[in-house]
Amino acid sequence: MTIDMKKLIGMIIIFLIGLSVIVYPLISRTYYDFQGSEEVQDYEEELAKMTTAEVEEQLQSAHAYNNALLTGENKPLGDPYNKEEKEQGVLEYVKRLEISGKIGTLTIPKIKTTFPVYAGTSESVLQKGVGHMEGTSLPIGGLNTHSILTAHRGLPENKLFTDLDKLALKDLFFIKTIAGELAYKVIEVKVIEPTEIGELSIQKDKDLVTLLTCTPYMINSHRLLVIGERTKIPDNVQEKATAISWWDHFISLLGGYIWIVLVVVLLTVFFIVKKIRIVKGRD
Repeated sequence: MTIDMKKLIGMIIIFLIGLSVIVYPLISRTYYDFQGSEEVQDYEEELAKMTTAEVEEQLQSAHAYNNALLTGENKPLGDPYNKEEKEQGVLEYVKRLEISGKIGTLTIPKIKTTFPVYAGTSESVLQKGVGHMEGTSLPIGGLNTHSILTAHRGLPENKLFTDLDKLALKDLFFIKTIAGELAYKVIEVKVIEPTEIGELSIQKDKDLVTLLTCTPYMINSHRLLVIGERTKIPDNVQEKATAISWWDHFISLLGGYIWIVLVVVLLTVFFIVKKIRIVKGRD
């Protein structure tokens, strides 16, 4: 084996190592996305098995919980990323809405993703999906309710709410629970200090859901709020909006990584081919 060929093999090995570093986030995101999809499917299958009586009983309990919140609606809410509070874990209220370990699903057509929704904001929840903030309304709709759903942003291994900042006024998102699939239209997008989370109180005669995550990207000093208000849209439009194709979802999942990989591969192949021609020319 010539010295030039050894150098070529060494370059290929270095390339493969570098490529593996670049591709890792893609593999990790694909893995966690697959897990999330399995959780969503599991929830929907278990929900379909429930009898009308079981759904009604659980729904009445959930509405009773939401009504009880009205008397304490001015009580300050906690920051879901506050270490002391997020360690409290899942609270007793989860039994009012939980099915197969989840309380529902969240679909955001703008970013081509559907997430499982869990009770609580413990770190174990925020690492794998969307959490429902304790002390806020359960996401089953109804006037005088305000549910807050939160997830991490910027995790290299799991995309979650990384693209939440792409949502704008009038965009739609959908919550599916035992109450059915409810549509919400974005009415406000804003950034607040973590200590200002208390302003997310129940508003009179409003049916609201707020999506919350950290911002700016990778700095996480503030909180990004995407506030949606319940809206009624035709069933056929809703079905079309939530029918995310596997290709759109795949592209959304990979984000900008795929273009980085393609550029690196093309440049490396070009360089290797050029090097091979030089080696063959010398032979």
